Amino acid sequence: MFFCDLREVVKPRMWTVWTAPVLLFLVVTGVNISPCDDNGVREVLADQVTVFTCTAEGQVEWRFGYNYSSRFVSLATCESTCEELNDFNNLFKASIVKARHSSSMTIRAVKHRNIVHLTNGSLLCYRMAGAGQGASARCGLHYSQIKSLETVTMLTSPTSEYIGEKEVKVSGFCQFNTTLPREEGQYAFHVSVSPGGRTYYANFTDKYNWITTERPSLPSVSCGPQQYVLETTSATCTCKTSSVGQPAGYLIWIIGDQTDLETAASEGQQNFTSHELHYTHFFTQADHGRTWFRCDVVWGLEKIHGENYIVNIGCISSHAPRVAEFLLNGYKQNQTVNEGQQVNILCKSDGRPTPHISIYNNDNNTVIIRDLSPVNYTFIARCEDTATYTCSAWNEFSRQSGVTSSVSLDLNVRCKPRSHSSTRLGFDMMNHQTEMNFDIIAYPVPHEYHVWFVKSPINNSEDAHNEGKDTMVNITCQSVFRRYLSTCSLRVVNINSLTTGSYKVQVINEAGDENFTVTIDFSE
Repeated sequence: MFFCDLREVVKPRMWTVWTAPVLLFLVVTGVNISPCDDNGVREVLADQVTVFTCTAEGQVEWRFGYNYSSRFVSLATCESTCEELNDFNNLFKASIVKARHSSSMTIRAVKHRNIVHLTNGSLLCYRMAGAGQGASARCGLHYSQIKSLETVTMLTSPTSEYIGEKEVKVSGFCQFNTTLPREEGQYAFHVSVSPGGRTYYANFTDKYNWITTERPSLPSVSCGPQQYVLETTSATCTCKTSSVGQPAGYLIWIIGDQTDLETAASEGQQNFTSHELHYTHFFTQADHGRTWFRCDVVWGLEKIHGENYIVNIGCISSHAPRVAEFLLNGYKQNQTVNEGQQVNILCKSDGRPTPHISIYNNDNNTVIIRDLSPVNYTFIARCEDTATYTCSAWNEFSRQSGVTSSVSLDLNVRCKPRSHSSTRLGFDMMNHQTEMNFDIIAYPVPHEYHVWFVKSPINNSEDAHNEGKDTMVNITCQSVFRRYLSTCSLRVVNINSLTTGSYKVQVINEAGDENFTVTIDFSE
């Protein structure tokens, strides 16, 4: 009776796939290394001791070769005794079996830190010159971790070939059903037949002895629209994974509700090569808070679960943002404050999910603050803060409905006039008609002005009488671009009545006044 032992062989990650040209068993007449399989390779099992014997007359040298290359390292020389040359920290040990006839090399692969040196290596026995012409034999090393999976009785049947007068050869086969391991790595399966100890590798469809096991990557889900969907609307979800694993798995959608009853949501859509799978669902209000989706990778007998996509269903009337409530210093109307006073802006809106709030300065087209409702914003007023402000509210349902909620209010900051650039203005008379423009910051727009003669360039002294010149100069101011910024026009009405020199111009609004110096020069 024969028995078959199915064994799983784990290949270290750094190994490359062996190809036929490197599986060579070199034997030269007079030199023999054993035991070595017919393919020229012998397995070196993890956590076990493996012994090789070299038979050759005279002195031999044991050598270790890296990756089947021409690079060899001398391990030991043996004749009557063995001299260790390099044992890789006791990984290799040479000894005499029969003086001047045979020696052994033991590989102690028991929890050894240099075990990586066995990867794709080879062991060579070289007969030294002087005992005849130099010759050698080589055997490849196949380091493996092996786990016995199952032992079955071989089913045999006699053949017509006799091996004695009454004994005939038998043929047989063993059948195994097994699953690939879940851990990532490269695996092979071989069957050891006993009695006899012969080992046979299982060949896969790609004609290699080794098969790679790679777990699939975790799938990710994206849906459009996002997690909030209007009722009577269809949403399309896409499941993606960077790898369906090796051997290849496939993607599948799962749909569930509060009872946790799972149903394949993409029945018949399994694609064994695709890394992407789509699913479209029509939603009603009954789906809210109940329906969920998940994308799984089916990999053999295992399902690798992705994250759940939970659906929130809403309607425009009850879930889109309500009309925003916008208050300036607690009031729902336009406000006027003095420069330096504190201003509080409150903007809020109800909806599901909670609306996003944005407060804009419309005049300079900037966003002041953006956050979830409610939003409070406080600042100290400057004249330049005079502007129209808008409170806008929106949530995910706004995108689908195209509806946003916004309210606008005016904030006016009362401030006395001040120069926008310099306090000294100057111009020259031209063709008996003199006029100049200058900008000032003020709110409201200045409504009154006065002009005085200050000094003459001839005596460089102040005019003792500071004679008023209001009737000789006309000043008008108006706001065009922004409410706090006024452009003023100064025009000389009666040139002949004015004297060359400096004049003080006083501009007044209800918040106060400011003086500016203007130089008028009537020289040609």
